[in-house]
Amino acid sequence: MKNVYHKLIQAEHALTLDTDSPEQALSDIVRFMWDYYQKNPEFIILLNTENLLKGKHLKNIGSSLGEFLSPALSVLQGVVRKGIETKAFRADVDTVDLYMSIMGLGYFYLSNQYTLSAFLSRDLMSAAQRKQWGNSIVQTVLASVKA
Repeated sequence: MKNVYHKLIQAEHALTLDTDSPEQALSDIVRFMWDYYQKNPEFIILLNTENLLKGKHLKNIGSSLGEFLSPALSVLQGVVRKGIETKAFRADVDTVDLYMSIMGLGYFYLSNQYTLSAFLSRDLMSAAQRKQWGNSIVQTVLASVKA
């Protein structure tokens, strides 16, 4: 479990953003998370399992939980702050809500890919469908913060 979280944290640290353009930086964060989820399906499996266990393993980590906290939230806070300062984003954007929205839009799609593909009679894992959903996530997130 620790290795999966460390892998995400390392990938987040490698992400470079142009914070002078908060809209582009936010788009890059969204695309990063969407791409990360697709390239690392074990992360989705880990989240599913840990939630089924009601966070049992994370609770047992105890004081070392801080080492697993994603730097993405603090990076996102800086991007949102810059967006508010430049009046590109609404002043009332809640960074935690935004973070959960970004993560949730990618997670739900992938964690439910089989049932959704069956219900919608569409191969959601085709390259075209995944690209379309990535674009949809970016558009949805940007629309949610626009001033």
